Amino acid sequence: MLECVEVEGVSYLKQETEIVCWEGQHQVEVLVVVIPMLIIWALVYPLFIFIILRRNKSRLSDPDMLVKFGIYYVGLTDKRYYWEVLFLNSRKIMVSAVFALLNSVSVFWTVMASFSVIYIIFGFFKKLDPFYSLMATNLEKIATIVSMITLLAALAFTRVEYYNHI
Repeated sequence: MLECVEVEGVSYLKQETEIVCWEGQHQVEVLVVVIPMLIIWALVYPLFIFIILRRNKSRLSDPDMLVKFGIYYVGLTDKRYYWEVLFLNSRKIMVSAVFALLNSVSVFWTVMASFSVIYIIFGFFKKLDPFYSLMATNLEKIATIVSMITLLAALAFTRVEYYNHI
Protein backbone atom coordinates (compact mmCIF):
# COMPACT_ATOMS: atom_id res chain seq x y z
CA MET A 1 0.00 0.00 0.00
CA LEU A 2 2.92 2.35 0.51
CA GLU A 3 5.19 1.33 -2.34
CA CYS A 4 4.66 3.41 -5.45
CA VAL A 5 6.48 3.62 -8.77
CA GLU A 6 6.71 6.71 -10.91
CA VAL A 7 5.79 6.46 -14.58
CA GLU A 8 5.90 9.60 -16.72
CA GLY A 9 5.61 11.87 -13.70
CA VAL A 10 2.70 10.01 -12.07
CA SER A 11 3.07 7.67 -9.07
CA TYR A 12 1.22 4.37 -9.27
CA LEU A 13 0.80 1.67 -6.66
CA LYS A 14 3.45 -0.94 -7.39
CA GLN A 15 1.12 -3.91 -6.77
CA GLU A 16 -1.83 -2.40 -8.69
CA THR A 17 -0.45 -0.15 -11.39
CA GLU A 18 -3.85 1.25 -12.39
CA ILE A 19 -4.20 2.91 -8.96
CA VAL A 20 -2.69 6.40 -8.66
CA CYS A 21 -0.84 6.82 -5.36
CA TRP A 22 -1.96 9.31 -2.74
CA GLU A 23 -5.20 10.18 -4.52
CA GLY A 24 -8.80 9.10 -4.05
CA GLN A 25 -9.34 5.60 -2.68
CA HIS A 26 -5.60 4.98 -2.14
CA GLN A 27 -5.27 8.05 0.06
CA VAL A 28 -8.35 7.07 2.07
CA GLU A 29 -7.10 3.49 2.58
CA VAL A 30 -3.67 4.68 3.66
CA LEU A 31 -5.07 7.25 6.11
CA VAL A 32 -7.88 5.09 7.51
CA VAL A 33 -6.34 1.60 7.49
CA VAL A 34 -2.58 1.49 6.87
CA ILE A 35 -1.35 4.33 9.09
CA PRO A 36 -3.55 3.41 12.08
CA MET A 37 -2.47 -0.25 11.81
CA LEU A 38 1.19 0.75 11.60
CA ILE A 39 0.80 2.97 14.67
CA ILE A 40 -0.94 0.20 16.62
CA TRP A 41 1.48 -2.53 15.59
CA ALA A 42 4.68 -0.48 15.66
CA LEU A 43 4.08 1.77 18.67
CA VAL A 44 1.06 0.84 20.79
CA TYR A 45 1.62 -2.92 20.99
CA PRO A 46 5.33 -2.78 21.96
CA LEU A 47 4.58 0.01 24.44
CA PHE A 48 1.74 -2.06 25.92
CA ILE A 49 4.05 -5.09 26.36
CA PHE A 50 6.79 -2.86 27.84
CA ILE A 51 4.34 -1.41 30.39
CA ILE A 52 3.19 -4.90 31.39
CA LEU A 53 6.80 -6.07 31.80
CA ARG A 54 7.78 -2.98 33.73
CA ARG A 55 4.82 -3.23 36.10
CA ASN A 56 5.61 -6.90 36.71
CA LYS A 57 9.40 -6.54 36.83
CA SER A 58 9.61 -8.29 40.22
CA ARG A 59 7.46 -11.20 38.95
CA LEU A 60 9.26 -12.00 35.70
CA SER A 61 10.29 -15.45 37.00
CA ASP A 62 6.72 -16.41 38.00
CA PRO A 63 5.34 -19.28 35.89
CA ASP A 64 2.30 -17.24 34.86
CA MET A 65 4.46 -14.38 33.55
CA LEU A 66 6.83 -16.79 31.82
CA VAL A 67 3.98 -18.47 29.97
CA LYS A 68 2.30 -15.23 28.90
CA PHE A 69 5.26 -12.91 28.27
CA GLY A 70 8.44 -14.96 28.55
CA ILE A 71 9.04 -14.78 24.81
CA TYR A 72 9.91 -11.10 25.29
CA TYR A 73 12.51 -11.44 28.05
CA VAL A 74 13.79 -15.00 28.58
CA GLY A 75 17.55 -15.01 28.04
CA LEU A 76 17.92 -11.34 28.89
CA THR A 77 19.50 -9.99 32.05
CA ASP A 78 17.15 -8.73 34.75
CA LYS A 79 18.19 -5.14 34.05
CA ARG A 80 17.55 -5.48 30.29
CA TYR A 81 14.18 -7.26 30.28
CA TYR A 82 12.92 -4.62 27.82
CA TRP A 83 15.54 -5.28 25.10
CA GLU A 84 13.38 -7.41 22.81
CA VAL A 85 10.33 -5.17 23.03
CA LEU A 86 12.03 -1.81 22.67
CA PHE A 87 15.21 -2.30 20.69
CA LEU A 88 14.74 -5.35 18.50
CA ASN A 89 11.17 -4.45 17.59
CA SER A 90 12.30 -0.88 16.91
CA ARG A 91 14.99 -2.17 14.57
CA LYS A 92 12.53 -4.34 12.66
CA ILE A 93 9.96 -1.58 12.43
CA MET A 94 12.43 1.11 11.38
CA VAL A 95 14.09 -1.05 8.71
CA SER A 96 10.66 -2.06 7.37
CA ALA A 97 9.57 1.59 7.32
CA VAL A 98 12.76 2.62 5.52
CA PHE A 99 12.20 -0.02 2.84
CA ALA A 100 8.53 0.88 2.46
CA LEU A 101 9.09 4.63 2.27
CA LEU A 102 12.46 4.97 0.53
CA ASN A 103 12.49 2.00 -1.81
CA SER A 104 10.78 3.92 -4.59
CA VAL A 105 13.19 6.85 -4.14
CA SER A 106 16.60 5.20 -4.33
CA VAL A 107 18.12 1.80 -3.65
CA PHE A 108 21.29 3.50 -2.39
CA TRP A 109 19.52 5.65 0.22
CA THR A 110 17.26 2.79 1.25
CA VAL A 111 20.27 0.59 1.96
CA MET A 112 22.19 3.38 3.69
CA ALA A 113 19.26 4.32 5.94
CA SER A 114 18.64 0.66 6.83
CA PHE A 115 22.34 0.15 7.51
CA SER A 116 22.34 3.21 9.77
CA VAL A 117 19.36 1.95 11.78
CA ILE A 118 21.00 -1.45 12.30
CA TYR A 119 24.33 0.17 13.17
CA ILE A 120 22.76 2.47 15.78
CA ILE A 121 20.85 -0.39 17.42
CA PHE A 122 24.08 -2.42 17.35
CA GLY A 123 25.75 0.42 19.28
CA PHE A 124 23.05 0.18 21.96
CA PHE A 125 23.49 -3.60 22.00
CA LYS A 126 27.24 -3.32 22.61
CA LYS A 127 26.76 -0.73 25.34
CA LEU A 128 23.87 -2.43 27.17
CA ASP A 129 24.95 -6.10 26.77
CA PRO A 130 21.41 -7.44 27.32
CA PHE A 131 21.94 -11.22 27.21
CA TYR A 132 22.78 -13.63 30.01
CA SER A 133 24.84 -15.98 27.93
CA LEU A 134 27.94 -15.29 25.92
CA MET A 135 26.57 -17.53 23.14
CA ALA A 136 23.42 -15.40 22.77
CA THR A 137 25.54 -12.25 22.77
CA ASN A 138 27.82 -13.65 20.07
CA LEU A 139 24.88 -14.86 17.98
CA GLU A 140 23.30 -11.40 18.10
CA LYS A 141 26.62 -9.82 17.07
CA ILE A 142 27.03 -12.24 14.17
CA ALA A 143 23.42 -11.81 13.02
CA THR A 144 23.77 -8.03 13.09
CA ILE A 145 27.05 -8.05 11.21
CA VAL A 146 25.61 -10.43 8.61
CA SER A 147 22.61 -8.10 8.20
CA MET A 148 24.90 -5.14 7.60
CA ILE A 149 27.08 -7.09 5.14
CA THR A 150 23.96 -8.26 3.29
CA LEU A 151 22.74 -4.70 2.92
CA LEU A 152 26.10 -3.52 1.61
CA ALA A 153 26.32 -6.51 -0.74
CA ALA A 154 22.93 -5.48 -2.14
CA LEU A 155 24.59 -2.32 -3.42
CA ALA A 156 27.27 -4.34 -5.21
CA PHE A 157 24.64 -6.40 -7.02
CA THR A 158 22.37 -3.49 -7.91
CA ARG A 159 22.79 -2.09 -11.38
CA VAL A 160 24.00 1.48 -11.61
CA GLU A 161 20.85 2.77 -13.32
CA TYR A 162 18.90 1.99 -10.15
CA TYR A 163 20.93 4.55 -8.20
CA ASN A 164 18.59 7.39 -9.04
CA HIS A 165 18.62 10.54 -6.93
CA ILE A 166 21.93 9.95 -5.14
